[in-house]
Amino acid sequence: MLNRATERDSLLSAFVEQHSKLVVLDLDSAGVVSRANAYAQQLLGELCVGRQFAELLVTFQADISLEQLWNGS
Repeated sequence: MLNRATERDSLLSAFVEQHSKLVVLDLDSAGVVSRANAYAQQLLGELCVGRQFAELLVTFQADISLEQLWNGS
């Protein structure tokens, strides 16, 4: 039974790693991406490994003010 579960887990891991539309990143203790699955590399670029995770995130908080958009200023 354990062997079957291990085989299933291995197949699932391989699928997620190569074919799924899930972003999977491994980060080290400093927040640097140490591994990225194929989809993550497709979205973030192959050079995402070795970069700070925070550098890969897009935030609009400092760039767009919803209040200014609504008020037209």
